Amino acid sequence: MPPSSQTEALGAKEAGARRNFHDQAGYCRELGSPFTAELCDLLGSRLDHSSRFGRRVLGWPGNARADAREPDDFSWDHKVISAEI
Repeated sequence: MPPSSQTEALGAKEAGARRNFHDQAGYCRELGSPFTAELCDLLGSRLDHSSRFGRRVLGWPGNARADAREPDDFSWDHKVISAEI
């Protein structure tokens, strides 16, 4: 992938992560959780690459929205969590 295409892909991924935070803020407001909504909005607006956390979230490999879903009995993450308990 040429450098400009890589930059565009990373920019789109970061924009998607920010959009996910703002979308989640809307859901939180609808459900009566104003503090969590504000936190999500702040993360969506202010998160950057200056921290390890920011780099990890903004550069999440794959589909962050799909990865944030609640685990079910057949998912890998549920099995790992259950094994650790």
